[in-house]
Amino acid sequence: MTHIYYHPEETVISEYQEKLQQFTALLDAFQSAPRRIREEVSDLISIYLEVEDE
Repeated sequence: MTHIYYHPEETVISEYQEKLQQFTALLDAFQSAPRRIREEVSDLISIYLEVEDE
């Protein structure tokens, strides 16, 4: 019989909060970036998603 280990709820929540803070910081940096950089990043993301679909 396999025993499945579940992380304590606090650990899962703190990891989630940490990822959310990182994402929020990235989003803030993206929003404050000059328009040209935002457009280039958007283009790169689009290209990446197209490659992933193939």
